[in-house]
Amino acid sequence: MRMMYRALCFNTPVGPWRACRKLAQEDLIERELGEYTEWGTFYITVPGEMQMAYASDLEAIKAA
Repeated sequence: MRMMYRALCFNTPVGPWRACRKLAQEDLIERELGEYTEWGTFYITVPGEMQMAYASDLEAIKAA
């Protein structure tokens, strides 16, 4: 199963579903909702959030 990722702000999507977590992290960085520490650890600032779902679940929702 493939995991998909999406950046959120106040529970509202601020980017598309991404197959790569790094791309969703970049969506958060562009909106100043996340960044990397000097040690390379990514963190999300409030009110940012990362939503995750299996691709098969998303396809089922779209088909319904």
